[in-house]
Amino acid sequence: MGTLATLLLLGWSLLGDTYLEVPLPPGAQPLAEQGRYASSRNFDETLDFYKYHFKYHGGGVRWRNVVNLPHIRAKHVQSLKPTPWQGINIYEYNGRVRIFVVPRSPEPGS
Repeated sequence: MGTLATLLLLGWSLLGDTYLEVPLPPGAQPLAEQGRYASSRNFDETLDFYKYHFKYHGGGVRWRNVVNLPHIRAKHVQSLKPTPWQGINIYEYNGRVRIFVVPRSPEPGS
């Protein structure tokens, strides 16, 4: 593995904050609505961060394409485990990358 790739992977393993046990890329900034963040990375780098994390930290997710148009791209990461979150939406619009952590609804009768 090249030196640059090794450094990137080491940097990605030093996670930033978390929300509902979802890791956030280092430098992600919270937005006004709870669970929404502005990524400090571009769309592809943000996806790579999450792909690396879930590959080496237990998996348990399903990736889904939401939309892929010239002006907007979006992916949904579905949790297949009993986590506090049910999904992560990662999208890019007008060059801005956003992350939305979708909380899991409480079980009926809880």
